[in-house]
Amino acid sequence: MALHWIEGYEVDRSSPYLARKYAANSGGSFTTGRLHGFCRTFAAGGFERTPSLTLQDEWTIGIGLFANSGVSVDANIIMYRGATEQLRLHIEDTSSSVMKAEIKRGATVLATVTGISQGVWHYFEFQATLHTSTGAYELRIDEIQVAT
Repeated sequence: MALHWIEGYEVDRSSPYLARKYAANSGGSFTTGRLHGFCRTFAAGGFERTPSLTLQDEWTIGIGLFANSGVSVDANIIMYRGATEQLRLHIEDTSSSVMKAEIKRGATVLATVTGISQGVWHYFEFQATLHTSTGAYELRIDEIQVAT
C-alpha cells in the first residue's frame, strides 16, 4: 500500500501554507508538540480536510491525540470513497477525564470503546477495507487492538 499523506507540521505553520495543502481547514492553531516541534489544536468545530487522495479500498490512518482533562472533545476521522462517507471514527468526552471512541457507518454504531483517559497522549490507528459487502475495520489505541 502506498503512503498518501503524512503530516507533522514541521515546515510552515502559516495560513497560506495550510490553504495550499488542505482542501479546507478551519478553527485550528498550534501549540508545543509531544516531544518537540508543534502540534495542531482545534477549537469547537475546527477541522482539516485533505484533498481527494484516491479511490482505493484499503486505508490506514494514524493520529496522535492529546485532549486536556476537562476539555470538551468531539473529533472525527472520516473515510470517504469518492464523495461518499464510508466510515467514521468519532472520539468524544464522556466525563471531565474520560473519552470514548465509536466507529460508525452512517448513523449505525459498529463498535464503541470506552474509558480512554484524557490528559495523556494516545496513538489511534484506524484501518479499513471499504467495500459494500466485504468491508472490514480495525481500531488500535496505543498499539492495542480494541475493535475489529
